[in-house]
Amino acid sequence: MLDNQDFDGIAKVGRFQNPTDHPYIEQYGAAEIVSKEFECLTTSCSADCQIVPVKTGSEEVAPHPHRKNLELIVISGSELMKLTHKLYEAGADEA
Repeated sequence: MLDNQDFDGIAKVGRFQNPTDHPYIEQYGAAEIVSKEFECLTTSCSADCQIVPVKTGSEEVAPHPHRKNLELIVISGSELMKLTHKLYEAGADEA
């Protein structure tokens, strides 16, 4: 931003570089996007941020470090593949 002389951008980002003088709340999120045919509300609603693998493939678990500020959003629909194809087509047309 400095190289591009984006002083408005610098001012916006600056407050996040000094949380002591400019406190803010960090929010974290997870998303599940699933077709209606594979949707299982029981599984989605029972998601537990207390049981998170310590690293990929590990059986060792620990609570999510930001579990107090973590939210889950579930997006489901019956025609998500149609949407996916349309998005890829739109992206290809722009390229």
